[in-house]
Amino acid sequence: GGGSPTYYRENEFLELVSAIQELVNLNEIDTFTIEIDPRRVNEEKLKFYKKCGVNRFSFGIQDFDLSVQEEINRVQPFELVQSLLTDEVRSGIKAINFDLLVGLPSQTESTMERTIDKVVELQPDEVQVMFVHYKPKLRKHMTRMVRNGPLPDFYDRKAIFLTAAEGLEGAGYAR
Repeated sequence: GGGSPTYYRENEFLELVSAIQELVNLNEIDTFTIEIDPRRVNEEKLKFYKKCGVNRFSFGIQDFDLSVQEEINRVQPFELVQSLLTDEVRSGIKAINFDLLVGLPSQTESTMERTIDKVVELQPDEVQVMFVHYKPKLRKHMTRMVRNGPLPDFYDRKAIFLTAAEGLEGAGYAR
C-alpha cells in the first residue's frame, strides 16, 4: 500500500509476487491491487505489473491542485497521470482507482471542485474520497503540513468532502 510497490525494482517485485504466491493462489483471487505513486512509474512499469497478474491499480492522487501538492511535497501534475493512463494500460485492467484526500493544507472547496473536474476527465472506474488523519506524533513528516497555516477545520473539511461527493455523483459515480 501507500505506493510502496512502485519503489521496487522489477526483480524485487517479482520476488514479492513469488512470496505472495506461496501464501495465496493469485489465479483464484478476483482482484490483485497495487497502490501506485504516479511519480514512480511509467507506462512500461504499469504494463509490467499487468504481466505479473495485477488487475487493479489504485493511484494516490490526493489532490490535483498545485498549491496543495506543494504543501504536502507531492507534486504530480494532472498531465503526468493522464500520460500514464493509455489505452494499453487500461486494457485488461479490472479497475483504475483514484484516492483523494480531504483536509490537506491549502485545500478549499474551489480547489477540490477543480480536482474533481480533472478526475472526471480521466475517468477512473473508482474514486475513494477519504479524510486526512493528521497524526504528527506517529508520522513526523506530517508536521510540515501546518508550516504555512492550519489545516482546514471540521466545517471546511465537511464542505470540501461534500464538494467532492456532489461533483462525483453529478458525473455519474455512485456513492
